[in-house]
Amino acid sequence: DAVALPGGGYLLAGKTASSGAGGDDVYLVAVDEDGAVLWERVHGGAAHDVARAVIRTDDGGFAIAGYTGIPPLDYRVLLMKFDAAGDLEWQNSFAGDGPVKGWDLVQTADQGYLIVTEYDFHLIRTDAEGALAWERDLGVPGDRAISLSEASGGAFFLTGYHSDGSLTPEHDARLLKLSGGGSVLLDRTYDLGVQDQAHAALELAGGDLVFCGLSGGTGSLWRTNSGGNVIWRKAFPAKWVSGLVATADGGFLIAATTWAYENGQYQVALTQTDADGELLYQTEAGGAAFDLSQALVPTADGAVIAGSAQAPDGSGYDLLAVRFVVDSAPVSAAGDVAPLAGLDLRNHPNPFNPGTTISFVNPAPGHVRLEIFDFRGRHVRTLLDGQSLPAGPRDIFWDGRDARGRSVAAGVYFSRAVSGSFTGTGRMTLVK
Repeated sequence: DAVALPGGGYLLAGKTASSGAGGDDVYLVAVDEDGAVLWERVHGGAAHDVARAVIRTDDGGFAIAGYTGIPPLDYRVLLMKFDAAGDLEWQNSFAGDGPVKGWDLVQTADQGYLIVTEYDFHLIRTDAEGALAWERDLGVPGDRAISLSEASGGAFFLTGYHSDGSLTPEHDARLLKLSGGGSVLLDRTYDLGVQDQAHAALELAGGDLVFCGLSGGTGSLWRTNSGGNVIWRKAFPAKWVSGLVATADGGFLIAATTWAYENGQYQVALTQTDADGELLYQTEAGGAAFDLSQALVPTADGAVIAGSAQAPDGSGYDLLAVRFVVDSAPVSAAGDVAPLAGLDLRNHPNPFNPGTTISFVNPAPGHVRLEIFDFRGRHVRTLLDGQSLPAGPRDIFWDGRDARGRSVAAGVYFSRAVSGSFTGTGRMTLVK
């Protein structure tokens, strides 16, 4: 999995057997915007410890969900919390009736965590320190969860598929919307009779839902109304789908794994569609061996797909990050290059002393979060904490003080804004 770093660059999370204390250990690697390694961290004990999902936390650090134990029958859900430098702050694990793996997670409004396990749509809710608050099953044996993501109003989307439990199981795509407390707000299944799966979902400004996945062994993009009733479904080439974001022109970017016919291997691919789900282009990378997409991180000029790449001799796998720049994106009907889901943050003056104004254009009505971080990625101040703002230009003043009202030291700082599926960062320098 992967997330954006507050000052630019990306954090990749996975596993390594090359170093550490056990067979597999949690592996974190931070890279800059060009893919150069900034730092690496390995965490684990004598058991196998694997990171499946990573998120940025509200305090500027990171959290991962995964699993720990002795394969194949002793896996427990693993939750680990790290500071901005990747150093472990605390960890906890949760046992099930059998082997159980944490598959995805989100942070809740009270700074706790909600984890979904790989099978049975099993939810685990913790407090801010990782202590168990409650557990809940929303599926039956054989059901598989694939992603957990934020929706509007403090709610969450849960995607995956329902299985009929037969020896040759039929899969129906399943999309749930959950309240912050875990109550089911929406639960829909979709069956075309061709092995349907839902892999990632997002909510549009007007309330419609969009999710991507697989149907009949190829990529599938669905748009529904707020009640989950299908508006349209479109197909695109894919053997696996692992991420979805909206673009500023109303279209969508999708991270996919496709088949490289020239050498019979898998490759990662960035797919862009228009607002009606019609395929505009698909750009592939890799394919020398078995390359698999597992996460999509939008950038101001494209996207980063993170995943795994098999060594050409088949001896093992490495973490993979591919940055796609789409300044040569297809021309829209209006004759303009389609912009991507990024916020362009500028501040003036820059350098500044003692204060500066951060300017951006909010692409759509919605809740906006604007934060300040120092050059080490530590949280300094929250300027907008999810306020509802209309679309259009905004100017937010920062007085050069931290959350306690103290003047901060001279140096480089970063602003980061999130508005729905749109994100952006800016760099500024305080001089004294």
